[in-house]
Amino acid sequence: MGMPITRMLPFLPATSILIGLLGLPAGSAHASLYDDTCGDLSGTTSSDPVDEETSVEIGDFGASAPADARKEHVRISQGLADALNITSGSVSTSGPAVQVRVALTNVVADSSANFTVVDIDATDPGLRLDVYLPDDVDVSGDFDDLDNGFYKLFGDTNTLTAFGANPEATVYRAAPGTTVVVDGMTTTEYVHFAEPDNASNRYFRECVEVRDDELAVLVPHGGSIELNISAEIPDFLTDLETEGHDPSVWEAAGRWSSGTFRRWHITSTQLSSKSFPGFELLEDSGPYKYAMSIHGFSKSSQKGVVVGGQASSSIKCFLVGEIDAQMSTSLDYKIYTSGESPVIVNNDLGSHSDIAGLSSDNIVNRVASSAPGAGGIQLELSSGLRNDPTALADFMDALATATDALIDLNLVAEPLVDHCASL
Repeated sequence: MGMPITRMLPFLPATSILIGLLGLPAGSAHASLYDDTCGDLSGTTSSDPVDEETSVEIGDFGASAPADARKEHVRISQGLADALNITSGSVSTSGPAVQVRVALTNVVADSSANFTVVDIDATDPGLRLDVYLPDDVDVSGDFDDLDNGFYKLFGDTNTLTAFGANPEATVYRAAPGTTVVVDGMTTTEYVHFAEPDNASNRYFRECVEVRDDELAVLVPHGGSIELNISAEIPDFLTDLETEGHDPSVWEAAGRWSSGTFRRWHITSTQLSSKSFPGFELLEDSGPYKYAMSIHGFSKSSQKGVVVGGQASSSIKCFLVGEIDAQMSTSLDYKIYTSGESPVIVNNDLGSHSDIAGLSSDNIVNRVASSAPGAGGIQLELSSGLRNDPTALADFMDALATATDALIDLNLVAEPLVDHCASL
């Protein structure tokens, strides 16, 4: 079992890190992601402000793009890029790129959402951020298309009404308002900025607890973003701890009264350590022999799991076989591996190659070792599974047992047995 690892976070003050190294009290009871969800985790508060800019004009991106891009991508002016210290090398339309938090100050005041910066308008020295408009805006400014950045921020506000009011926002150079770091017996909440609208418990934060480099567990869309995952994580970690393992864990969690997913979701291939200091701590503390990310996808008609990541097919099939052997009722599985045909266990879940987590840019693969017998494993749980409390608890118990079995193989090379053949 590894010892807690303390590393300097780029945003975080050295004083708190020194406290952790000395093992001195931090002024609050010890808390852990093994006991609490990220949304409930608390510790000593420490200010750690990020670059921010007020009175930023909101404009429109204009051109059409795929739905995911229209929801999550923004373009910023050169003036705003300079104010937030965002360089052209940190923006991308597909790979890791800096995220910003945008909080409206008028029209729909305090409406807040996360976006990924994919372009900088080098011709504009002012302060401007452009979001994608709905594809179907009529001459009156009304629309039905909800897959876009305008709707993400303004809701169903008429576009002519919104832009006629000269919308402005405060833009922060970070996605989470707070990073919670568990470091040994010290738990510190590093507040980057006050949540624009927290009166109704609306927030987006990240939590990290670095323990060892054998297994990292990642939950990038926790809280109410992808429902019913966060609540299972403490017991899952504790079960592994009982078996003698000490996983590191990182979670990003958000909550809103409605529209939680659209406000806070960031695609895993684009999530940037430049905007998530807690994730950077986890990444810098690796690579991990195994990294396991747990997500949810929308499919209510079946209880099943899409398995992906860059670990070998035999490793993923071994894990699924161990899970299936522990379950009281069988689930459906679809196992994706680069360059290979998907492995279907029980019933086909349909085509889900878009959520297979095969890209090297995916966070689960970025923190995992690329050595033989190691790798990243992405688990996408269907809404049918996540909305059945008994089946979900059964699955998470079985996953802990299967993960223990995988780690205990002590693989230094790929398995000699083709575990997919036995499924």
